[in-house]
Amino acid sequence: MSRVAIRSGISLGEYLEWERDQTERHEYWEGEIFAMAGGTPRHAALAARVARSLGAQLPAGCEVYSSDLQLGVATDKYVYADVTVVCGKPEVRTGTSDVIENPKVVVEVLSTNTEQYDRGAKWDAYQDLASLTDYVLVSQKSPQIEHFSRAKDDN
Repeated sequence: MSRVAIRSGISLGEYLEWERDQTERHEYWEGEIFAMAGGTPRHAALAARVARSLGAQLPAGCEVYSSDLQLGVATDKYVYADVTVVCGKPEVRTGTSDVIENPKVVVEVLSTNTEQYDRGAKWDAYQDLASLTDYVLVSQKSPQIEHFSRAKDDN
């Protein structure tokens, strides 16, 4: 299933103001607003297990965040990940009070409705984040985890 915009032609400022008043989460992508699909109990449980496991292994100065943390991945793309790790002080996007732009690790629990997006456009946008070192995809269908790691620049 592809994503369908619920609103189009919206400025970033209008979106940020509108999103603060919403009870459900929405992503902003190049002037369009997309509702986040409600997760299944299995999806929520997998995300919680990943967050607990990561939290138990992280060094001091790193923090695990739930899917409530919004990430600014480009000037016109604001998304939510299932689990996010930030090391050091969270860098809040200018003009916002709660949009972070320095994730170190992003985890997405795949679902039928979002897998194509998580593997495609969203992954492409995440790769533009200089702080991102690891992208992890967790399958709900089988015991499978895919881990993409950015090569270290030795120069």
